[in-house]
Amino acid sequence: GGWLAVGGGGCAEDALVDLTGGVAGRFYTADVSPDRLFLYIYSLQSDTLFVCHVNDAKCARTGVSLNPCASHVINRAATFDGRCFVQIFSADVSGVHDGGLSDAVPLELWRDYPEKGWEGFFWLTIEDFHAYFETIIECRLTSSPDVSIQGMPGRLQKGPQLPHMETLFANPGRVIAQSPPEITVTARGPCEVIVATMQMDSRITQVGSERK
Repeated sequence: GGWLAVGGGGCAEDALVDLTGGVAGRFYTADVSPDRLFLYIYSLQSDTLFVCHVNDAKCARTGVSLNPCASHVINRAATFDGRCFVQIFSADVSGVHDGGLSDAVPLELWRDYPEKGWEGFFWLTIEDFHAYFETIIECRLTSSPDVSIQGMPGRLQKGPQLPHMETLFANPGRVIAQSPPEITVTARGPCEVIVATMQMDSRITQVGSERK
């Protein structure tokens, strides 16, 4: 929210990377179904920050009073009685505005988890989250695998079930439209491939009096 790079023409991903040293990117809820979105958030919530942007147009059409100017962060994802729910932290100076979406949430979620509404938190179903939030900015905390929030699922155990991860370095020079990186991925059988691209920050290599 208050990072200088954002106000100076940068983006939230840059701020999150500078702040945490993680790997950041963004995607849109319209590109994934609600159930797969919940599974993705639920699986990564222990070591990933999720910042979400309100779908202002959809809220205006349906009369849901979420504040598009306030910062919203996914605090946790949980299931109850066979349904999927997401807990949001809203940094709204005028108080929490859940647009009435919490009305569809069972009271047991408030009972079973420590976060309270007066602290800025509210729950909503994954279907409502998918409908009324349009952009998710994620930052994987590569140097901090466990943020130790109560009730979060544990990390995968070491073994053959771990995904294969590989880092590739391409185009050490300037990347332009005429020289994009080209990477070929060959998989044996159906699988999910996630590609995260990033650019080296020149400040990392600056030392001494040259460092800005």
